[in-house]
Amino acid sequence: GGINNNNDRIFKIDNNITIAETADLTFNQSDADNPDMIQLSDNVIVTNLGSVTFNRNVFGQNFNSTWINGPTGTLTIGGVLLQTGVLDASAIGNTVNYNGNQAQLVKDSPDGYHNLQLTGSDVKR
Repeated sequence: GGINNNNDRIFKIDNNITIAETADLTFNQSDADNPDMIQLSDNVIVTNLGSVTFNRNVFGQNFNSTWINGPTGTLTIGGVLLQTGVLDASAIGNTVNYNGNQAQLVKDSPDGYHNLQLTGSDVKR
């Protein structure tokens, strides 16, 4: 369980986890041939209370793969965020920052974003 590296530079989250408020995690993927970094398994829920930065893609295995940015959570994403899966960024106090240097699609958060930041050098839509 937990977070596993499946030897192709993708970290797979197999079980529901909570990222602690004191956590400061950065995932820097420099392999241009493999842009995906984090995979949420089927029906997995990640609750982020800390600070997490991904410079590449985060994807879900199914439509119930869920990232919850809790009230103290900061998520910075440089690639695609959950093309398949659910984002909940509505908690008061949380921040999501799309900071890629390429065009990025802003993921729908069903109850909206509390604090949405759009940085980087290209279009965010």
